[in-house]
Amino acid sequence: MDIEDEIILGSENEEIEIQVVNSELSVIDSRVVGFNYPLDKNPARTYISSLANTGKLPQESALRAASMIIAGIQPDVFPWHLLEYQHIVALRGKLQEKYAPATANRILVAVRRTCHEAFMLGYMKSEELTKINAVKPVNGTRLKKGKALSDSNLKDGVSKAELSKTSERDVAIICLLHGAGLRRAELVSLNIEDYDGSSVKVIGKFNKERRVPLTNGAKKALDNLISKLGRNTGPIFVRAYKGGVYSNERITGKSIAKIIEEKLDAKPHDLRRTYVTNLLDSGVDIATAANLVGHEDVNTTKKYDKRGEDAMKEAVIKIKDIY
Repeated sequence: MDIEDEIILGSENEEIEIQVVNSELSVIDSRVVGFNYPLDKNPARTYISSLANTGKLPQESALRAASMIIAGIQPDVFPWHLLEYQHIVALRGKLQEKYAPATANRILVAVRRTCHEAFMLGYMKSEELTKINAVKPVNGTRLKKGKALSDSNLKDGVSKAELSKTSERDVAIICLLHGAGLRRAELVSLNIEDYDGSSVKVIGKFNKERRVPLTNGAKKALDNLISKLGRNTGPIFVRAYKGGVYSNERITGKSIAKIIEEKLDAKPHDLRRTYVTNLLDSGVDIATAANLVGHEDVNTTKKYDKRGEDAMKEAVIKIKDIY
């Protein structure tokens, strides 16, 4: 069985490895063939275009995972309006076998929303959409991946970043992810106009705007970068030419992930976890922490708190050994 690894972003834009199985065994209905929708009436495109920028990439990957599993074809040419209840039930079963519950449910949400767009565009009957929406989500939870970084880890990473030809940018990336708890996509979309000298205006998931105050280190790093850019408008985090000369072209999320991997041996979302853990460890109430990182539900914020793992380790150490 051939396996093609796809990257999909989790509930908080965290990278989760998705295994899109490309074989006859994985295709639920091999009779399904491609369908050419008019460009302005493509259910998948309509759904993706309705999302905030931070949600487009993960849900595109989710739709790709679904269409490949169901029929082995790409989402843009998948005939979403022909989906029926039994297809979704079979898809749910495949997802439950292969993926964590949160990932499986993200894919199911993308499929249901795309079917809704197919209905709104006049391709699907309401009776079939009702049946599709009745398919239950996958139950269960998994331990959260990722880690909180120590101060020494972070300082080592900043020291490495200071040696690069794009030191101002790379240091600011680390300091903003750590000192403001931003999502990677939020960092990418920042403009100079969003910075007022002490905080940044962020448009996060669900197109919700918030203003995040910066730590002294994050403010210093951001001031240094903006000074180096030498302009008053436009994207803050940009790509660079060979030699370290900054362009005016916005950096990509993949580039940020590569920088964090090289400097910290971590993922961008680990710095967001570290931010939340440090806030709670300093006595900040969880509701305030949730507001700072743009969480609607404080239970999501609790999952970012890595103090519980340390507490459990300390508790186990206190148990007397018998061997």
